[in-house]
Amino acid sequence: MNRKCSIIVVVILSVIFLYGCGENDSSNIIIGPQDQDSIETEIMSLEPGDMWVYDFRHFYEDSIIFQSPDSMIIDSTHMVRGIEWCVLREQLGDVSSHNYYRQADDGIRSLYIEHGDTTEGLLFKYPVEPGDVWLGPDLNRNYLMCTSTSDTITVPIGTFENCIHYRYVDDDDDEGMWIKPGTGWIQSMWREGENTFWFCMQELLIN
Repeated sequence: MNRKCSIIVVVILSVIFLYGCGENDSSNIIIGPQDQDSIETEIMSLEPGDMWVYDFRHFYEDSIIFQSPDSMIIDSTHMVRGIEWCVLREQLGDVSSHNYYRQADDGIRSLYIEHGDTTEGLLFKYPVEPGDVWLGPDLNRNYLMCTSTSDTITVPIGTFENCIHYRYVDDDDDEGMWIKPGTGWIQSMWREGENTFWFCMQELLIN
């Protein structure tokens, strides 16, 4: 798959949620939509033990040709160049991957490690306004943008208002990633020719 898969399939979730890497209070478990007015200072949680479960579907034209659960969990932290990163482990079907993320002043940043080199970039700008554009973290150096901060998205876990819609600048308006600040990565959808790839949140466990 192309660079969208490297961000959405490999990343995913994004991503996404209450606190950055730091103290872990297991007494505060969140399942499902809640009033997020008091916890929107950060867009996503990156605590060891945080877990997200998604439904992944691959359509060809209007037919489903592949469907699988997709789980992500923050299983550890790792120091790179003196900076602490959260290690996100993803399992989609039989394919497992590890990715590095951290909270920063400008949003969620991700790290790609290839052949011993490291490339860091901004994945989800936050705070963000509709119309903002920035250079994404993928190795092809494509641009991301925010098209809305007020979308309403309904998935099996519930209905989420005031979601942020992120997408690549060359995508269609209905493609991209939808994030609910304080809750996480709600839904993703993108196309490659006659193929459509779709994720939606099924379950959320956040420390």
